[in-house]
Amino acid sequence: MNESEILVDEILTDLGIGHRKLPELGDPVPDFEVWVGSLTSYWEVKEFVENPYEKEVLEGHHEIYSINSDRIEDRVKSASVQFKGHGATGKPCVVVLCDNRDFVVKDLLLIQNIQSAMMGVAEFMERKDGQVVEVRRHPGLFTNRKKYISAIAVAFAATKELVVLHNPNAAHSLVASPLVSEFKHQYQARYTNVGLRWEKV
Repeated sequence: MNESEILVDEILTDLGIGHRKLPELGDPVPDFEVWVGSLTSYWEVKEFVENPYEKEVLEGHHEIYSINSDRIEDRVKSASVQFKGHGATGKPCVVVLCDNRDFVVKDLLLIQNIQSAMMGVAEFMERKDGQVVEVRRHPGLFTNRKKYISAIAVAFAATKELVVLHNPNAAHSLVASPLVSEFKHQYQARYTNVGLRWEKV
């Protein structure tokens, strides 16, 4: 197991959530089978490590650096291959993202960038009464596809916690399920009269 998989294994173990690492025998397979009672799900762990440009930053070749999260979509698509290859799309699937980069090149807005990748980037306008409302939202990863992915969870090594971002269009929602009830930090995207909002579950 790599560093991120070990972290997720430890988090699930500490919470008493049943799980096992699936053996890699050549065909695409998710990292973990996770269950509570009769509810089984599949989890694929993806990590961010420094790319060549970020390594240059760490070596001191740049004085100012701002990282963006254009790799989020690639990680989710890669996880999709693992789920489909294992025939797991009929069960809840969870993508776990872990940023293992040095603090200098970490994405400090990772949660917000993941939310935008999931549900699309929004455009807003301010009404005459001062209220800001969403007027347009560009399609995201989960707007009309990948409904078998129930959530994206973000693993934090410093606190050994997972932040769960639920997919509102999931075919198998994990909101309020016993599988994720142990996690303190969960958010659900809800459609309101002023646009989509992320609310704590």
